[in-house]
Amino acid sequence: PYLSKKVQKKESLSAIYALFEKGLKRELKDIKKTIYQELNRVGSQFVSSHITKKYINERINQLKENIVIYIKEELFPKWDDFPEKEKFYRELAHLKREIFRQTSPELKPIFSAINAYFDYLFFEEKAFLQLKKEIKGQEVKNSIEDIKYELFNYNFPLGYSKELIYELPRYLRALKIRIERAIYNPLKDIEKERDFRVFFLKYKQIKEHYDDKKIIALPLFEYMVMIFSPELYKKGVTSRKKLEKLFSGLENFR
Repeated sequence: PYLSKKVQKKESLSAIYALFEKGLKRELKDIKKTIYQELNRVGSQFVSSHITKKYINERINQLKENIVIYIKEELFPKWDDFPEKEKFYRELAHLKREIFRQTSPELKPIFSAINAYFDYLFFEEKAFLQLKKEIKGQEVKNSIEDIKYELFNYNFPLGYSKELIYELPRYLRALKIRIERAIYNPLKDIEKERDFRVFFLKYKQIKEHYDDKKIIALPLFEYMVMIFSPELYKKGVTSRKKLEKLFSGLENFR
């Protein structure tokens, strides 16, 4: 039942979201099923000699939880206060009609990024064995793992902009190209990495101060692509001068 006005004053907006979940129980169950099936497929196909099945299952389960939360946050209205009863049921009826049409475009780039991530992990495992044999190979490996975590961490897709989610497969391809080149010339990679690390460290220092991380994340990772994998770079998107100006301005307004 809809909450009375007296109860509304005592309850937080999370109570309204709980009502949406109750009203959309069947629809959310079908959406969860779609999410779980796709992630179970990805997890079952990943074969590794170093990464344990337990770790993969834990990673998949965390992704399941995160994606369900992400979809709810995207679908449910972000009201500042409790709505009137009619407004609530009007929105609920709208979501019942539109939920599957709205969810599909949200899930597609997320699944694409997840597939790209596990494909990258499979590539990385074998490539790192070669890289560690090279002079300075471990240093390159540490740098790449640092970047990989910033690209695809345990919160994914929570806190990610739609733009960043969409670009993740390209950024992960750029990392693969970087590794391939570093295997043959790790010293050259380290030289390039010094230039990128200046901005990467600044990003890590200030990122928590900005809710909309695409402001700094997209230009930073485009610069990474430009330096290490220029064939994937979108011309004119960023440059060293633009990054210097961006980070200088953001540091002044922290």
